[in-house]
Amino acid sequence: SADGPEPIKTMTMKGSQVEFLVSIGDERFITCQGGSACSLWDFSSETCLHTFTGHSKEINSIVYLPEEKAIATASNDCSVKVWPLPTDNDQQSDKLAIKENDSNEHA
Repeated sequence: SADGPEPIKTMTMKGSQVEFLVSIGDERFITCQGGSACSLWDFSSETCLHTFTGHSKEINSIVYLPEEKAIATASNDCSVKVWPLPTDNDQQSDKLAIKENDSNEHA
């Protein structure tokens, strides 16, 4: 268009606005939506692969640590936590758990 390029894809995140987004390679990214948890997403399938929980207050920063295959989160609870990124096998388990939870919520 005359105003510039159009987005390749738009994902609508349920719940609340996205506060942070961190790229994890070509196909994955982490979001924090203003709470004490953050989520790992697959860009192609628009699927939440894993949710990292454990802070007692709002997360205010996320950093990808590629050499460690991990992320670090800093929170208003005065802590920094380093989380290992799940393996492909872990991600398949999380996808099934999320689908089961979604089905139970609508029952």
